[in-house]
Amino acid sequence: MMRRENCCRVEKISKLCKVNENDEDSEAEGIDDDDDGHPIVLIRRRNGVSADKNVVFMQWQGVQPRAKKSVKFAENHSSNTYEPDLSGDVTCLDGSSSSDDQGEVLENVEDVLDSSQGDDEALMEVHLTIVMSQPEQPQTPRFCIGYALHPQKIQNLIQPSLLYYTKQHGIDLLHIDLTIPLINQGSFHCIIHKLYSHDWNKLHLHEYLEKYPNTLIMDHPHLVEQLHNRVSMLEPMTHLEISPGNYTVGVPKQLVADDNSAMEEMGLSLRFPIIAKPLFSDGTASSHELCLIFDREGLRTLNNQNNNNSGIVLQEFVNHGGVVFKVYVAGEHVRCVKRKSLLDISEGKLRTLKGLVKFSQISNSRVEERSENRTENVIEKAEMPPEELVMELGRGLREAMGLNLFNVDVIRDANDYNKYLVIDINYFPGYTKLPCYEPFITAFLLDSIRNKTA
Repeated sequence: MMRRENCCRVEKISKLCKVNENDEDSEAEGIDDDDDGHPIVLIRRRNGVSADKNVVFMQWQGVQPRAKKSVKFAENHSSNTYEPDLSGDVTCLDGSSSSDDQGEVLENVEDVLDSSQGDDEALMEVHLTIVMSQPEQPQTPRFCIGYALHPQKIQNLIQPSLLYYTKQHGIDLLHIDLTIPLINQGSFHCIIHKLYSHDWNKLHLHEYLEKYPNTLIMDHPHLVEQLHNRVSMLEPMTHLEISPGNYTVGVPKQLVADDNSAMEEMGLSLRFPIIAKPLFSDGTASSHELCLIFDREGLRTLNNQNNNNSGIVLQEFVNHGGVVFKVYVAGEHVRCVKRKSLLDISEGKLRTLKGLVKFSQISNSRVEERSENRTENVIEKAEMPPEELVMELGRGLREAMGLNLFNVDVIRDANDYNKYLVIDINYFPGYTKLPCYEPFITAFLLDSIRNKTA
């Protein structure tokens, strides 16, 4: 074993002129740098000692072995220097090889050594130069992908780990200024975004696409709009036929109260408890103000609080074991994780609950009475949906909506374990909540661009 600190090392020498612990007639040692400053290893053959093969594993520090060589001694020459490159070829640097065929250089040394046995005066040296710099590699194409996101989303998604991972795989992620027309910010292979109509008005997307029609917009704004309405977002589910095995996938019973005068009567046609959601999910704080309604009095309270007479979606709450399954979709890539959700509400418990409670207050109310340990235990014990169901759901919704970046909130009916329900669909969710989200996003981006240019 030989070692040159701070530069390179030879990991193993096997059967090289019987260079091993039991051979005192041969030696392999590190020596000084050559004329070009490369560290070299001298392998010296003495006294006609023969071997049937010489193998050297060469490794640059921190990297897997980059060369495994059987080096042939060039006949009638006392010294040869070989330089391995990343592809594994060997080049004779000093021109002393008796053959121009590099394949012959790599052959076993048995014949050459056997022919020289008995010549005690013979001294054969092989200088293996271990290259410290990486050889030039073929230029890989690079793709410029712009991200048009609001500051909070940028802070969440565009982590240093993602920037590094995408860069290593040929992608340059560039920030798009939402206050400047796109056409003044250069061209992109692809643009990813989470924007609303007023944002696009400032960017003048149509003007940009007239000049750069080949840019891939992920996803097109008019297709994203369907997820800004809590009725149209679930509409595609009514057309999907997903039933792997004995399982079914649907949506909870729901209706829309377009004005306050009808809200109370319409709500009474549903089974309590009821989840009330603003009709529009437009990214504003008010669009996330959900509440849980337990009785008729709760409907009246909601009616009184709805001052602007905006539409409200009333959806039956379904007991689901306190776990929600989040299916993340990025093109053809689909992953599912489980997260905590509202605990089941029994009939007895429901009789003790009055009025309504906002979701933001549920953790501090009598609705939720569970310890952190119990929460973790519930999530851990929850059985994941069948992979086939998850993949079919992701693929089916992607095709039905024409969207690539979204997640789906799915629950399992506690009263019918074969029944799954989709309760919400979100565009461009928080992918950082996925373990190892960087390869997930990067693979999707590369697939999208390559499919576009194919």
